[in-house]
Amino acid sequence: METQLVNRYASNMHGVLSCYADGMTSFLYSRGIRIFDYAKFAEPLRERIREHTAEVCAVAGLDIEH
Repeated sequence: METQLVNRYASNMHGVLSCYADGMTSFLYSRGIRIFDYAKFAEPLRERIREHTAEVCAVAGLDIEH
């Protein structure tokens, strides 16, 4: 599914982030974050991404559909 999505929107994409569970677990653990605390860790980052996306879309005159 991911490959289909990437291929479909390739002309509009600037990059793709992907991760494997073991790699993410190791990354978080090395920074003292338990994998079960990931949602709490990621929440402020997720909100910053949403806010920035909304700003970019507003400037471009685009609506965001969820």
